[in-house]
Amino acid sequence: MKLSPHQRQAIETNRTAARARWQAGRPGEAEGFWRAVLAIDPRDADALEGLGLAASGRGQRDEAKRWFEKSHKADPARPTARINLADMRLHDGAFREALTLARPVIAKTPGHAVAHFITGQAQLELGDTAAGLESLRTAAGLSDPVGGHIEGLVYSRIDVCDWRDYETLAGLLLERLRSGRPIAQPALPMLICDDPADLATAARAHARWRCPPQPALAPTGALGEGRIRLGYVTGEMHDHPVAQVFAGVLEHHDREVFELFCFSHGPARPDEIRTRLGAGFEHFVDVSQMSDEQIARTIAQCRIDIAVTLSGYTSAARPGILTHRPAPAQVSYIGWPGTLGSPCIDWLIADCYVIPPGAEADYDEAIARLPNSYHPSTPAPEAPASPPTRAAEGLPEHAFVFMAYNQPRKIAPARFAAWMRIIARVPASVLWLSDGGDEAKANLRREAQGAGIDPDRLVFAADRPARADHLARNALADLFIDTAPYNAHSTALDALRAGLPVITQRGQTFPGRVCAGFLEVAGLADLITEDLSSYEELAVALALDPVRLAAIRARVAAAATSPLFDSARYTQGLETALQTIHRMTLAGESPRSFSV
Repeated sequence: MKLSPHQRQAIETNRTAARARWQAGRPGEAEGFWRAVLAIDPRDADALEGLGLAASGRGQRDEAKRWFEKSHKADPARPTARINLADMRLHDGAFREALTLARPVIAKTPGHAVAHFITGQAQLELGDTAAGLESLRTAAGLSDPVGGHIEGLVYSRIDVCDWRDYETLAGLLLERLRSGRPIAQPALPMLICDDPADLATAARAHARWRCPPQPALAPTGALGEGRIRLGYVTGEMHDHPVAQVFAGVLEHHDREVFELFCFSHGPARPDEIRTRLGAGFEHFVDVSQMSDEQIARTIAQCRIDIAVTLSGYTSAARPGILTHRPAPAQVSYIGWPGTLGSPCIDWLIADCYVIPPGAEADYDEAIARLPNSYHPSTPAPEAPASPPTRAAEGLPEHAFVFMAYNQPRKIAPARFAAWMRIIARVPASVLWLSDGGDEAKANLRREAQGAGIDPDRLVFAADRPARADHLARNALADLFIDTAPYNAHSTALDALRAGLPVITQRGQTFPGRVCAGFLEVAGLADLITEDLSSYEELAVALALDPVRLAAIRARVAAAATSPLFDSARYTQGLETALQTIHRMTLAGESPRSFSV
């Protein structure tokens, strides 16, 4: 097809516009310009690939695949067309075809990191472990953009408890992290390591890469006039663990001291929690359709004194908002168990258990320590009229039930191996786990069998959409055994609230010390262990000593009146911390750590 000079000029104009819109984060507009290119030249490989990327970004994999195939057919030598198609083939399980597509790219461009990554993952899946790991090492050492691919592989595996090559793959990720390269998913290191310095390194690199400081908006706040204007910034104002535990805080806030704002940038899901929280704020501002800068300007215009992010770097987060400095004081709270590594966050709400005095070097924020646990607790909903039964949950009536009801990604292979040793020593015991899907269940059953344990001794809890039903069944278990290096957080609180004893191993990082903090505040410090061997021995000892366990259950029931479950008292401590932050800010003092 021969194009006229006018047509070639039109193609170039539309191509330039499409690329500019794509880079500006406006894929819908970019798509329109790519289609304009194809209207002139239906075989333009660049436009075909652009439409494939747009479809992939919308989650429409089949459509994306068709565009990538057309782009590859139009220009078989085009590296990006081959790699995009290879990635699709990889996710389809066509590993040999993925190799065939990726290898010529490596031959032509040895430094193409993504081609090495796709080659490595395909080789691993085809059983060529040594070659696959070497390809992944090469990919990890080449460029930053491949980081998300390496993380994606590690995360996708641990998310379904697929621990093949776990140590090597985790090691690759940690090598990358320790080199100072950015980690696209800063939560991932929390699941695989127990070194607070590593988590700080990951957070700082992520902050530099994804949310560096922007020109400040010169916020003024209310300058000490009237009530303290407190602005909670979050994407989780719906039925979510953060919103669930925050509800009690909101309902106990002192409205004579604080004027409460919510800047909600998440989905407006019409559920009971969102209705409850929406009614609790004086000002509930839906900013979900705004850009980060627009949200920041809205916060500044509301003259917020203290902006509090409840999301950190979670999947619902918009960390770019606070990089514009819309408030005089900016605080991280609840949603992220660790430093955000950003100069834009002044304080981190914590306690002396998750961040002991002297551990401040691994946190870029000043630490505001609450008097008990940093983690709030909201009273449980009213129990269901018909109490749950073991039979209904698929549990043996007379077995000893160890409960480890956490997301499968929190189960590290070393911890699962310890659980297998524990139930091997406790006759007629079972392990009650959350249902993470068919693949996760199959992998865990295979691991159990490999450890000499009958897979039928693993019981997977069915999903219970109603929170009251889910919480009530905690009482059916005999002992909750915690995960590491990332502890149970709200899940452990739910177990204790139901009267279920919880044992944990105290870790070194913030997320690995949360459960121990709960037990300290509840007066149950004897259920905290300091190493894996002691953890195993305590679990077995309690399971084999019903009298001792019954005494502990009585103490757990009595802990219902402890500060751990006193929302009003908790909120008073939080408000004292926020008032201290406000006074320091008004006085022009630099952020410094303090304890309430």
